[in-house]
Amino acid sequence: MYNILKNCFLFQTLNNTQIEELASICTIEKYNKNNILFFEGDASTYLHILLSGNIEVYKTDKIGNKTILHYFKGESLIAEMANFYHIPFPATASSLNTSSVLKINYLKFEKSFLKNSNISFEFIKSLSKKIKVLENFIFSNVMLNATGRVAKFLLDNENNIHKKSEIANIVNITPVSLSRILADLNSKNIIKNQKKEISILDRESLKKLCLT
Repeated sequence: MYNILKNCFLFQTLNNTQIEELASICTIEKYNKNNILFFEGDASTYLHILLSGNIEVYKTDKIGNKTILHYFKGESLIAEMANFYHIPFPATASSLNTSSVLKINYLKFEKSFLKNSNISFEFIKSLSKKIKVLENFIFSNVMLNATGRVAKFLLDNENNIHKKSEIANIVNITPVSLSRILADLNSKNIIKNQKKEISILDRESLKKLCLT
């Protein structure tokens, strides 16, 4: 536990005594594919830090349709806005593969560690990124049509590898619609649509598709 905490991006400035204190309020949980970290509406008792693996955060409607809000990989804080504001988790988090997650008793963490300037800086930086993701999500789903949402996703995630089924979920369209849009963009030489990779050929044309 000591080495894991010491190497975590959030805690690298803590001394040995502080690491030991932090370890007393932490557990490391292993999740297999499709295991649930927390459900929408659960109390935000624990702060979740993804150590390895991949996690998706999503909402479902009354008939079970899923809307992906965020994907996490590597070391990442997950849904920390709920912890920060002491509100229930606003969405469900599920593991996409074998994942390791650090769970921290948030009230004890807040009292003893959030006042640390380095930790609070990283925490606020992560919150700011989440707000930006939420803004992009609202803009894409309210202002853009399906092709515009795909174009914006490709521009925003050029260096990130996503399965096409994941892209369809993120931009809130069916896999069939995604395939049709990608084929159309490929035929216009805007992208190169390969089996496992999508390359951008004409960035300006993609940007134009994102205009409202």
